[in-house]
Amino acid sequence: MSYAEWVASNFSGLRLLGASTSQFRPGEILKHDTNQYIANAELLYETWVPGQPLPTNFWEAVQDEAFIAGRSFSETREQGFNLKIPGLISINLGSARHLEATFSAEALQARYFIAAELPLLIPVFRRLRAAHPEAYEREIDGNLLVLETRYASKATLQFKRGGNVVAKAEVERLGTISAGGEMKWDEEHTLTATGAVNVPFGVVVHRL
Repeated sequence: MSYAEWVASNFSGLRLLGASTSQFRPGEILKHDTNQYIANAELLYETWVPGQPLPTNFWEAVQDEAFIAGRSFSETREQGFNLKIPGLISINLGSARHLEATFSAEALQARYFIAAELPLLIPVFRRLRAAHPEAYEREIDGNLLVLETRYASKATLQFKRGGNVVAKAEVERLGTISAGGEMKWDEEHTLTATGAVNVPFGVVVHRL
C-alpha cells in the first residue's frame, strides 16, 4: 500500500499537500491547481459585505484528535524511496534498492469549523459574488475553500530488505531523512519522528 492509498482509505476526500505551512487553515481560499493561498474567507467577507455581519464566532475552528482505522501501512520500492509528509517528515533515499518501509502514524489531528458547515457557507459565498461579481469571478470562482485540515505530528518508521531490518547507519548511507521536529532511532532501528502540530499534510476542500 502506498502513502496515497493509505490516505485514500482513511481520509475520505482529503487533498494531499506537496508543500504546506501553518497558513493552511479552515476558511482559507486556495488556487485550485497549485494550492497557492489566495485569501482568507472571513476577512474577505468583512471587506466585501460589511453591511451583513455573520453570527459571532461563525468562522471559529477547533483542532481535535482524528481517529482512523488503519494507522500503519507498508510499501516496497524496487529502486529509490521518497516520501514527504508536510510538517512531519521528508525521506529521500535515492540509493535504496528493494526497500520496504513500514510507517505508523501515532498522533493525528483534524481542524474543522465548529458552526460553519457547508450548507451555511454556500449562501455566504453567494453574497460575496453578488457584492463584487467581477472580482469574484476573477479571484474566487472555481478555486478551493478549505473546510478541514489534517495533521500528523508523530510517526514511527522502520525499513526492511528481504525480511531483515535495515540498520540506521545503512539507511543514512542511502540518502537523507529530515523531520519537522525531532528524530530518534531506538535499539531496534525504528525511527520516531515528531513534527509541527500546526502544519497540515492535507486539506478537505469545497470547489467554489
